[in-house]
Amino acid sequence: MMYQMHIKGKQYQKILIICACLIGMLLLERFLLLGLLRTYSKIVLGGIVMFNIVICSFLANTAFYASRININRQFMAIAFGTYLYVINMVIAVTILMSSNIILVREVTFFLTTGKLLFLAGLVIPFMLAKSPVFKEISYLKMAFISILIMMVVFFLYAVTFRLLIMPDEIIYFMNILYLLGLMIFLLELILNELIESSINTYMMIFSFFLLFIAQFYLTVLPLSTQTLIQSSVINAVALIILVIEIHAFNIEIPEAKNRKLQKQFNIYSKYLKRIIDKKTLLVREVNQKIIDELEYAKIIQQSLLPSNKITHRDVSFTSAYYPCERLSGDFYDIYSIDDDNVALYLLDVSGHGISAALMTMLSNNYLKSNERVIKRFRGMHPDKNLKYFYEQFNRMNFPDEMHMVIFYATLNLNTKVLTYCSGGMNCNPIRFKSDGKVEFLDQSRGFPICKLEGFFTPEYTSETIQLQHGDRILFYTDGLTDKEKNAIFDTDEIIELFVTSRDLTSREINDIIVDKINAQRGDLNDDITYILMDI
Repeated sequence: MMYQMHIKGKQYQKILIICACLIGMLLLERFLLLGLLRTYSKIVLGGIVMFNIVICSFLANTAFYASRININRQFMAIAFGTYLYVINMVIAVTILMSSNIILVREVTFFLTTGKLLFLAGLVIPFMLAKSPVFKEISYLKMAFISILIMMVVFFLYAVTFRLLIMPDEIIYFMNILYLLGLMIFLLELILNELIESSINTYMMIFSFFLLFIAQFYLTVLPLSTQTLIQSSVINAVALIILVIEIHAFNIEIPEAKNRKLQKQFNIYSKYLKRIIDKKTLLVREVNQKIIDELEYAKIIQQSLLPSNKITHRDVSFTSAYYPCERLSGDFYDIYSIDDDNVALYLLDVSGHGISAALMTMLSNNYLKSNERVIKRFRGMHPDKNLKYFYEQFNRMNFPDEMHMVIFYATLNLNTKVLTYCSGGMNCNPIRFKSDGKVEFLDQSRGFPICKLEGFFTPEYTSETIQLQHGDRILFYTDGLTDKEKNAIFDTDEIIELFVTSRDLTSREINDIIVDKINAQRGDLNDDITYILMDI
């Protein structure tokens, strides 16, 4: 609102300045150039008409440009009518300069004809555009039809009344018609029904008001060189205003708005960048805090793991643990049940990361009791231990989709009898005998640890196997042999490695496996855990 008031205020100032200049020009013409007009009236009139041609050329091109860039399509009609006006003015100048005498009537006839064609191409399309019938027709087509109709009217009028030989009556009729057309268009402008924006309405009204005054002056006073010159001067001023206002309305004012919007956008972008930088810094700080906490949780989780090299009498255990993220969904333990028995287990929780890591640490409390009698009872009966673990798991309020697979085994150090039970483990331990034969520990029955109590009651049964001196057993999770996820080994390759390397120690074999894993360490997509047991 303040912007429009500012523009309107400027327009009032323009109108006052133009009026003062116009009055000054007319007074100057009256008192100072009177002798010049009498002596060189033909040259002055020709110069003023040429000046009008230049102004109309600017007007036509300005209106045409404004219509072509789709700012306002109605200016196409203005451009078309103005081009015809220019043609008539050129004819008038040609007549004026080709004769030794001043042909006022002929010049006036062509000038007024051009004005009428200009007005027909301007007013009538604007009037027709309000009708639903002509709403879809372009302004250019309506301007062409309007000018054609006007020319037919001229012809019929001339033929009917034989006015071709009476130029005074023709000119008078055309002047009256032009005045009526200007009056209609002025009323439309005043009612503000034809101009879409009120920003340049006042200057448009003032421009056409000057055109009306110029034509009224020419119509009321007797035809003479002086009245024609004065009318053409006022007409030129009015057309200059029209050119300036069309340019300002379509170019300068939108450009000013764009600059204002660009300035606001730059300010907004500046503050937005500050906000983004501040938020980014905050996010980085929060992320770093989360990373630090994850690192601390990783230390806690791995502190619960046993040493990677353990020996119980003549049995050695070599283990490795490679999480694909900071926290792992794999877990294992090797611990003494009593002086003669050692237990171990591996488990693999679905997924990996924080939730899986929390589940592994919780599981440790249920699989290995700190109370000596319970610890011995569960350790000596892997099937009962897993059964108990399944029941306790179902009593917890874990998500239904959470589950894990587990393998639990107990070794008697005296008899070398291994008792084991699988809780749905999808990769059975592999026994490599001293004679080179290979055997899978896949005879036990079990079920994954999951939340199905009430729908399904699984059975867990333990199996035993007599181990011999020189036997070697590989316990592992599926990350070691899933070549699609980790691209390290498959089952056949790991078997071939152990068979061809049976003369090596577990630590030497472990070094080979570690080197292979480290080569792919940055591309791991699943956790890797394994235990090598040598008898």
